[in-house]
Amino acid sequence: MRKFTLFLAALCCAITANAWEVVVDGIHYDLNLVTNDATVVREVDLFDDDNYLNLAGDITIPAWIRYDDENYYVIAIDHFAFCDAPNITSVTIANGIEEIGMFAFKYCSSLQHVTIQGNIPSIETGVFSCNPALVSVTLPDDLEEIGWYMFENCPALTTIKFPAHLVSLSSGAFEGCTSLTSVDLPDETALIYSGAFSGCTALKSVDLPASVALIGEEAFKGCSSLRTIKCRVASPVNIHQNVFQDVGCRNIELAVPNQSVNAYKANSVWGSFAVFPLNYDISFKVNGAVVYTVPKEFHTPAEDIKAEAKLVEQQMTIPAGKVFKHWNPEITDVTVSRAYEAVIEPAATITQCKIQFAVNGVPKTSFLLDEGSSKADVEYLASLFLDQVDMPADLEFKYWEPALAAVTDNQTYNAVFDYIDQNSYPISFVINGETVFTVNLKYGTEDWVVEGYANSVANGAVYPEGMTFKDWDKYFDKVTGPETYTARLRPIGEGIEEVSSSLQGGDRGRLILRNGVLYIERNGKTYNALGTEVQ
Repeated sequence: MRKFTLFLAALCCAITANAWEVVVDGIHYDLNLVTNDATVVREVDLFDDDNYLNLAGDITIPAWIRYDDENYYVIAIDHFAFCDAPNITSVTIANGIEEIGMFAFKYCSSLQHVTIQGNIPSIETGVFSCNPALVSVTLPDDLEEIGWYMFENCPALTTIKFPAHLVSLSSGAFEGCTSLTSVDLPDETALIYSGAFSGCTALKSVDLPASVALIGEEAFKGCSSLRTIKCRVASPVNIHQNVFQDVGCRNIELAVPNQSVNAYKANSVWGSFAVFPLNYDISFKVNGAVVYTVPKEFHTPAEDIKAEAKLVEQQMTIPAGKVFKHWNPEITDVTVSRAYEAVIEPAATITQCKIQFAVNGVPKTSFLLDEGSSKADVEYLASLFLDQVDMPADLEFKYWEPALAAVTDNQTYNAVFDYIDQNSYPISFVINGETVFTVNLKYGTEDWVVEGYANSVANGAVYPEGMTFKDWDKYFDKVTGPETYTARLRPIGEGIEEVSSSLQGGDRGRLILRNGVLYIERNGKTYNALGTEVQ
C-alpha cells in the first residue's frame, strides 16, 4: 500500500485569481502568499466525479508544506476537497489544521480509517458521510461538537470512541450507521439533537451521562436492536414520543439511578421501558486476578468503596519484603463499572514526598508523606490546612489547583479563593418584543447550558406572519448575573445564497444556504436538513 507523506518539493503550480495553486505529492493547495498559509482544495471541478483518481492508500494532511524555499502552514481543508476520491484507504489529519470544510471526505468509497490529531474547532456538515468502508474514527478529545450528518450513512462503522469533552451531537450525526453496536457518551455530553442515531439498526446498548439535557425528536428512531439503556440523568429528560419510534420500548431494560426509578416509571415516554435500578460492578484485583466483585448503586460514595477495599487489603497475601502501596486507579464515586488493581512493590522503593499547600499562589506550609499515600491522606491534611487559613468574610474556598491526588511525587497544591455567590439569576429570552421564557440558573452555569435553553425556545416559538428566526442578539455567556437574550428575526426567504447547483444523484435536489443554515431544494419544494418541508 503506497503511503503519501505530504511535504517537501512542489510538483507544479499555477496562478489563480485569488492565490497560487500548487501540487505537493498529489495534493492540491491554495497558497496565501501574504499570510504564508495553505488550504487543501479539490483536484477537479466540483461537478466532476473523477476527483483525485491517482491518490491511493494512506494519506496524511500535514501541518505544513514547503514551496519555493518557504514554509506554508496548512490551516484548512476546503469544502468537498476529497469528495469522490475513490482510492484513499486512510486519512491522518495533523495537529494545527483549524477547519475541515463541508462534505470534505464524502463518497470516498475505499476510506476505512480516519485519525484527527490535535484540536479542530470547526468540522462542517457531512464531512465523512456516505463512506461505505469506514470502520474506525479517532477524534481529538477537545472536540466539543460532532457536526450535522458528519457520519451519515457509514454502514461499516461499528464502534466509535467519543471525544472526552464532547458536548453536542448535531442532527443526523450517525444516521444510517447500520453496524454501530454501542454508544457510550462521555460525562460532558449535554445535547443530542434530532435524528442523531436514527436508523442505527444494529445498536444494542446506549449509555447516557448525567449531563444530558436535551434529546431531540427521532434521535433513536428505528434502532430496532436496542436492548439496554443506562441513563444516569436524575430527573427524566422531557422528550417527544417519537424519540424511540419503531424501537419496541417494552423489550428494553432502562437502568436509572435508584432514587429516580419511580419518576421514570411515571413519565409518559420513559415509563414505556422496563425500568430498573442502575448498578455497576466494582472489582478488586490482586496480582492480576480478580479476588472480589460487588455490585454498587450509581453514585455510591468513594468512602463506601474504600471500605470494601480495606476488607480486601486485610485478606490479601503480600510476599515478604513487599508492601501494598495503593489502588490503581484512585478510588472514586461509582459512575461506571470499574476494576481496581492492588499495587504491590518492594518495601525499599518507598520514598517520602514533599506536599506543599499555598493560598492564591503563596506557599504557606508543607508535609512529608510516603510515596503511594492515598488521596484521602492528602485530603485530610488539606482540610486541616484550610481550617487554619484566615480569609475575609466575603471570600470562600473554591477548589484546589491542581486537584488533590494520591502521592506520586513532590507536589504543591494551591487553594483558590473567590467571592461568595450562591445566588441564582433569571435568564430571559425575548421574541418579537415579548419575554417568552425565563429560567433561574445558578451563578457559574456554563454558557452551553444557556445555549441549550435558547435553542429550545427558538425551535418552539411562534413567529409573526412572514417572519422567521435569524439568530440571537449576542453570544451566550456563563451565568454571572441576570441576562436577557433577544431573538433577531428576518423575512422568510431573505438572504438566500446558492452554494451548489446540484447534489450527487439526479433526484437529491440542490443545496442552498440561507443565513448560514443548510437546506435542500427538490422537486419545487424546500426542505431543511432533517427532511422537513419549509416555506
